Amino acid sequence: MRHPKKNILVFVMNLKPRMVDDVRRYEALHGQRYRILYLHDTRVRPPAQQPDADIYLRCDFSKPEAVQEALAPYAEELLAVTCRSEAGLARF
Repeated sequence: MRHPKKNILVFVMNLKPRMVDDVRRYEALHGQRYRILYLHDTRVRPPAQQPDADIYLRCDFSKPEAVQEALAPYAEELLAVTCRSEAGLARF
C-alpha cells in the first residue's frame, strides 16, 4: 500500500502572511511543495481576513474528538503542527 507524502504543515490559531511567505521561500530553495493547513477554534471569532492557507479548518478545540475528526482526512499527510503563541496552544 502506497502512503501519501507527508507535506501538510498545520498552523494552529495563527497564520500571518509572513509565515506563508517563509514556507513558500523554503519550498523554492529546497524544491519541495508543502500544503498549509490553518486550524481555528470555533469558539473564537474567525480572523477578519481568512489566512492564505491551502486548507482552512474550524472545529471546537474543547472536544478532542472534534479535532480528531477535522484532521482525520489529512492524518497520513501531516508533517508538522505548530502554534505561534502559547495562548493558542492552550486551546489545542
